[in-house]
Amino acid sequence: MPIINKYDSYYLASEKAPVKVDKTFLDIFYNFSDKPYWLVSCFDGKSLRHFNDVVPNHILQEIRNNNITLCIGAEYEAFMEVPETIYDFLIKELSIPAESILLISANAKIDDVVSEIASTRGMPKIQSRWVCVFERWVSSSPTNILDTLQLKEYPKKFLSLNRRWRGCKLTLVSHLKIRNLLDDGFVSLQSFEGNSWDNSWEYMMQLQDSVTKELFEQHKDEIINLPNLVLDDMNPEDMNPVTNTLDDYYLNSYFSVVGGAIFYEKELPNVAGLCEKTFKAMQKKHPFILLSTAKNLPLLHSMGYKTFDGLIDESYDNETDDNKRMQMIVNEIERLCNLDQVELETFLIEAKKIVDHNFKNLYYRALLPRV
Repeated sequence: MPIINKYDSYYLASEKAPVKVDKTFLDIFYNFSDKPYWLVSCFDGKSLRHFNDVVPNHILQEIRNNNITLCIGAEYEAFMEVPETIYDFLIKELSIPAESILLISANAKIDDVVSEIASTRGMPKIQSRWVCVFERWVSSSPTNILDTLQLKEYPKKFLSLNRRWRGCKLTLVSHLKIRNLLDDGFVSLQSFEGNSWDNSWEYMMQLQDSVTKELFEQHKDEIINLPNLVLDDMNPEDMNPVTNTLDDYYLNSYFSVVGGAIFYEKELPNVAGLCEKTFKAMQKKHPFILLSTAKNLPLLHSMGYKTFDGLIDESYDNETDDNKRMQMIVNEIERLCNLDQVELETFLIEAKKIVDHNFKNLYYRALLPRV
């Protein structure tokens, strides 16, 4: 059976009215053929509270009777509030049986999260599945095939794209400024959605350990007075789609520092995932360091991708202390920026083999059947 409302579902956003969606692509990532499903997509737990606004009473009754499985689509976000709201609202208040619910999540740890929530509440587990929609999103986007990692001089060494003002991105840019590494890279960070260093400083500082706090306070004036770091004239609202406007930056640097929303355990505990920038780097044949939660590289390995251990010190990925992991990442950025001519030539030759493999794997996986 298909998703019953595949061409007539709703997306629930926290501060906005439900948005009608005329098509879903979730059936690319999950095989819904075993039974009928009713899809409701949501941004976070708060938005899921609008569930009754979009699900007809007769459908709700069929879900309660386990004749239809409710699929909660949270494939773009990894917020903990979603599984918590499923238990506290959908199961407890609306009397939907746990066995009638399937949660599709961007959190690679979602099964562990669900197990913990169910155990804490003394309730049965709902079904849950991690999907990585960004991989398919990138591979289905038009692109120029780049001949990166050429044997040449590189005045700029790395690329770091930072659209939203996340704590980890502010921390990274601060470290790069203090170590005089900003001039070695193509780095973006511009005022967006009302954010600025003035209104983001205290939040960033709350994420730091005592040593980093002291370091940042010593350099506060030079950090908060950084100009907008702009790489192109694209509106920040439109920066997420894969475009070819940044191709020159990939061609004229030899590694990326890629990161999304998730890094600090204080911000989003028990979360792991892969952002679109990781797959953008693969599509553009660029080596990368992940600015993300610990132990994310094995997720890529499980999908058939290779990473750069031996060329890049990837021990940072095993470090669970967020502040130490950040320091290790910045240390490795600095080391890679200072490769001598022989070291750089070896890096370029060997990394090219890996990026070519990853490019092929990205498009091979786009052809794989649903699981």
